[in-house]
Amino acid sequence: MKTKQTLMLCLVFFITHLASAQWVKQNTPKSEAPLYYLHASDINTLWSFTRVPVQDPANPKKVELIRTGDGGRTYKKTTLFPVSGDVFLHVEPMDGKNAHMIYATNQGEFGLKRTTDSGATWQNLGWQPTNLPDVVYFWDLNNGIVASDPDSLGMVVMYTTDGGNTFSRVPQTNLPYINAAEEFGLINEFQVIGNTVFMAIYNFVTGEERYWRSLDRGRNWTSGAGYSNNTIFTTRIAFADNNNGMLLRGISNTTERPLYTTDGGNTWKEAEGNMPSYVDWSIDNVPGTDNFMALFQDTTRRMLYSALTNDFGKTWNSRKDLVPYILDSSFVQFGAPPMVFSYLNIISNSAAWGKFSLFDIYRYDSPTTIVPEKPDLELELKADNDGLPLYGSVKYTLTVRNRGISSATGIRINWLPPYKRTNNGAGAYAYQASYSDKGRYDGWNGVWTLDHIEASGTATATFHLFVVNNTQNVTQTAQVVACNESDIDSSPNNMGASAKEDDEVSFVARAINSTAEMPNAAYKRQANDFTVSPNPAKDKINVSINSEIDAQWTIRVMNSIGQTVFSRQGQNVRTVDIDARRFENGLYFVEYQSNGERKVGEIMIEH
Repeated sequence: MKTKQTLMLCLVFFITHLASAQWVKQNTPKSEAPLYYLHASDINTLWSFTRVPVQDPANPKKVELIRTGDGGRTYKKTTLFPVSGDVFLHVEPMDGKNAHMIYATNQGEFGLKRTTDSGATWQNLGWQPTNLPDVVYFWDLNNGIVASDPDSLGMVVMYTTDGGNTFSRVPQTNLPYINAAEEFGLINEFQVIGNTVFMAIYNFVTGEERYWRSLDRGRNWTSGAGYSNNTIFTTRIAFADNNNGMLLRGISNTTERPLYTTDGGNTWKEAEGNMPSYVDWSIDNVPGTDNFMALFQDTTRRMLYSALTNDFGKTWNSRKDLVPYILDSSFVQFGAPPMVFSYLNIISNSAAWGKFSLFDIYRYDSPTTIVPEKPDLELELKADNDGLPLYGSVKYTLTVRNRGISSATGIRINWLPPYKRTNNGAGAYAYQASYSDKGRYDGWNGVWTLDHIEASGTATATFHLFVVNNTQNVTQTAQVVACNESDIDSSPNNMGASAKEDDEVSFVARAINSTAEMPNAAYKRQANDFTVSPNPAKDKINVSINSEIDAQWTIRVMNSIGQTVFSRQGQNVRTVDIDARRFENGLYFVEYQSNGERKVGEIMIEH
């Protein structure tokens, strides 16, 4: 009795927890074989089909299409192939009624079909492929592309403008070429965003995978560096736009971190954060944002759960339990480890479809958003020189990004670069200029205020400092100290000794010459090695050099923001006259270098 009560409590907890997560299991018709891909046109329309990778002659299975067009209230089942016979196929819907299907049988038959009645009937198109088709996509009833396995020239990419009756081959000069005969496209790793097409190409000799990208519906393609992939079954991509995307790899372990790209797949970087657990091959993003959701396996509790990242895998948050999982070993013979074969199709931040088990489909349609409706402010601080070039100007740029899904308002950022206001400015830096492209940045007091940053928006503030001492490293920090909305993964105004959240940042400028000696007053008008007169100057600047007779020297004049406006080299000359009429009124610095030593003097120009 006690055991039964415990089981009932666990069941009630599970049902309640799943209901609170707003994922609703669908009442789909029973199918003979497990469901494969999900293809969602919108929150009302979903297409899926069954597939058995290796047919059992004693118990053959049908290939069936499962579809709804009314948001899951009713489902229809259609037989695509009476007996699987190891049929390879892929269904790509355009909308609720129109879809295209490529297929291939183990008897060597290839085909391209179309339906205009929601999958009830399918018609062969006029064109018949001669190579195993990998990818099909149609933008409308006339314009589409097909990619097929390589022939002697390489990957075959073709386009149609007459609805698939005829296709024209994209010239090989328009395609990336590395090892043509060794590469083929991966059906489960392509994505279309507007006119942009991403397609994964796998090299079965080297085991490397790389991404092709076309910005013009497949007419011209580029490709970047590849990455090592142990098996073609263990990666899954999601691009947020033409440039930013993520891919998951390493189904069978938690040490292989996700990869991300910010240049459309030309280069891939490893995510900085660790994997939450064993990834289950599925990732998608909320359209128009950098908010990605992936599915993971909790191997201790045998529970499938979702986790979110909005910093390309550096951190994962908003974990939600989904359902208990059962591993599928159907593709082990093809090099894939046992997996759930889960799928995610995120339509918007409040609507999605998912397949979390072999036969079950779930639907998400709720006022409770998938990704919390919060901003996510992130800071980045860069310099055009990471050292301290003595008597040179350094430009520092602070960028704030909102990677969240909603706007941020009432933002205040503290950023006070480390210049000194005492002892005649005899610190590491002298203040030159500060400004921002949005809001108001008071560089003297180090406060940047912004009324609003929209989702995916950015703003920059800039500080110019003049280096007058480079004997030791100099650290500066910035942090978000106020925002009207709560941040998805940070707390404003809580920075300690070092930056620990993405809304705070620190930057260390390196000492270039730790043994350099500087006078106590950085702006001495008269240094030990030379004098500058008169001060202020009107028509002429006279520089008197007190150096050894054979010593070589360099004189440089810089304006108030550190730009060189005059330079001269010499030897055996003790006096240099500079025409001051060429300079505008203002403060200038005269630098003298000789025998590895540097001195600087200050002079005003007043015409």
